[in-house]
Amino acid sequence: MKKSLGEQLNNNQNVRLRTLASFSHGKVLDIGFAENPNPYLSGEVTGFDYQSVPCPQNYQKVIFMDIMNNKITSETYDSILAGELIEHLHDPLGFLGECNRILKPGGTLVMSTINPYYPPIILLNWLMIRKYYYAQDHKFEIAPRFMIRFLEISGFTNIKTYSLGMYLPLGKNRSVYLWTPRAFCYQILYVAKKI
Repeated sequence: MKKSLGEQLNNNQNVRLRTLASFSHGKVLDIGFAENPNPYLSGEVTGFDYQSVPCPQNYQKVIFMDIMNNKITSETYDSILAGELIEHLHDPLGFLGECNRILKPGGTLVMSTINPYYPPIILLNWLMIRKYYYAQDHKFEIAPRFMIRFLEISGFTNIKTYSLGMYLPLGKNRSVYLWTPRAFCYQILYVAKKI
C-alpha cells in the first residue's frame, strides 16, 4: 500500500523528532513545540511556545510566552530542544545565551535547522526563483560554521553536528528519506554542552 504524501512527509518529521529526543536527558524543555510536539520525549518534559495549544499527553506542562521575555529560573533544565526554530528568531545569539542561562551546568542543547548549503537551496538561490527559495518566516539561514561560532560565543562547548538526511520526492505520492553527509543534508542537528 502506497503512503500518501502527507504520511511520507510525516515520516521525515518523525526521523527528526526521534533523533532530537535521543539526545535529551533528565528534565527537558522543548522550545517551539506547538507545531510539532515530540512524541518520543519521556520523563519530565515541559513545552515552551508563544502559541497556545493543548498540552501533549507526554508533556507534564506547557508554558506560553516569548523565550526572550521568560521568567524561568537559571540552571533549571538538563536538556533543551529547539527543532527548526532558530531560523525564525530575530535574535539567534540572544536566544542561545538564554538557553545557556536556563540549562544546568553540563546540560545539553539540541537544535535542528535548515542547511543553507543543501544543493537544491543553493540552486534555487542561484537561479533566484523566489517562489521556491524564499521563506518569509525565516529571518536567517545560518551556515554551520557560524552556528558553531554562535554556540561558542554563547558559552557552549563540545559542539557536534549531525546530518538529518534529506527528503527526496520521487513523483506523485512517492518519496524516500535518505541519510546523506552533512554537506548534502536538508537539516543539520547541533548538540552542544553547557560549560
